[in-house]
Amino acid sequence: MDKKSILILGSKPDPIIPKKDYDTVVFVNGSIHLKNDKITSRQVVHIMSSSILFGESLLIEKTVDCFRNKSVDEAVVITYFPDKKSIEDISKRLLELNYTYNRITLYSPEEFEQKFLFFSHVQYWKTFLINIFNKNFSCKEKINTARSYLRGRVHLSTGFFSIFYALKEKDIAEVVVSGIGMVTGGYSYLSGYRGHQYKDFIALQLLKNTGYVSRLNFTDSELNKIGLQYND
Repeated sequence: MDKKSILILGSKPDPIIPKKDYDTVVFVNGSIHLKNDKITSRQVVHIMSSSILFGESLLIEKTVDCFRNKSVDEAVVITYFPDKKSIEDISKRLLELNYTYNRITLYSPEEFEQKFLFFSHVQYWKTFLINIFNKNFSCKEKINTARSYLRGRVHLSTGFFSIFYALKEKDIAEVVVSGIGMVTGGYSYLSGYRGHQYKDFIALQLLKNTGYVSRLNFTDSELNKIGLQYND
């Protein structure tokens, strides 16, 4: 019996999508525009940030336009706004986009972390300190990460939240990750969003030391360099 696979598809341009019969496809934010008949699965999940739905910028407008006329089995919304948009606000916004779903779930970043992350904040902080002199990350990124931690949250990018969601929520043997990377110009490392990069890097270091890593297959070349690669 073939092992089941789940595909996580981030918004990094030109993702490598291995040809498989997927049980579940998880689209992250704007990658939902890739939903078509060529990517087939039993279930479609879309994980999004509320900032995409209610933010105001040219990049956000372009991303939210990808949501139009889409239909999914489950929509998972991570609510980042201080006033925490209600289910009614979000449902109304999705209706305006003619976006339909069978089920919708809302999480604050803190709620999401509590349910899906499998490392403690103490472990995260220790790994942060171990890598504090890593020259691949700026002082600004490290300060941003420390501030999030001191506020009681890890605050990973939506793409990396999706990885932990798949590992904990879906009891599936293999998780293929495509369109998610660790370099500027990737799925979210642009201008003000770059602060997620160091946070995601720390989460990856913790991930590599768990049994979960054996279930993960990454297609991104930058992740291959740190020992996370795709095995057909």
